[in-house]
Amino acid sequence: MMDFSPEHISKSDYFWTLGSKVGSLRAPLERFLDLHPEQKRIGIFCWENPWGLAHLEMWREVARARGREVVIEACDGDFASDLRAVTRRMVAQKSELMIAATIISTFAKRVSELKSTAPVLTTSDIRDSLRDSAFDKRLLEGYYFTDWKEPEEFSKRYHKRFGTPPVHEASKSYYALISIRDAALAKREGEALSDAIRRVVVKKEDGTTIDFSKRPYPNESPATLFKVVSGEAVEQM
Repeated sequence: MMDFSPEHISKSDYFWTLGSKVGSLRAPLERFLDLHPEQKRIGIFCWENPWGLAHLEMWREVARARGREVVIEACDGDFASDLRAVTRRMVAQKSELMIAATIISTFAKRVSELKSTAPVLTTSDIRDSLRDSAFDKRLLEGYYFTDWKEPEEFSKRYHKRFGTPPVHEASKSYYALISIRDAALAKREGEALSDAIRRVVVKKEDGTTIDFSKRPYPNESPATLFKVVSGEAVEQM
């Protein structure tokens, strides 16, 4: 998976992704750095795959624009790693801030063992760890993370039906089906579905719309910055 650009989809009749662009995480990262103006040295961990490297490129750009120094970049493709080596390197380089796209519960354990107090920002799904009754959630206290905001009414209905909050892809899958349904209903005789979908405008519960006449990212969701406070995710305005 790569970060999406118009070049990747220029030959498509239409384009829908259940994820979001890496670039949509830029604003939460900038907010994180602005909340810690005195910390200049950044340690970065990312997955060694196209998706992780797209994050790395964006992190470098924002750090440079905010006058920060990236003192270590560590990328790893081993999803079973215990992360001891990489966290030792990040602490040894005197990282004043850490950015990590990883299995955050493992990362938090290692950082805690090293007695590091550097603020941590992760793009991983930290909510899963917060819901895990077997995990010591105190390890994540004060951690920052990025997430995409789901329409509130959709989230409530999803939680009521399935007993758990929705993951990011859930509403995108839902609105994809709604859009295809509306396009099929609106399709004129002899018209291709890909042409009919260009006229579809889906109104979401939060008042925003998905407009397929707007290329190339009609279903982009806003990302924001959260912080773990007393075991709960609190949005950082």
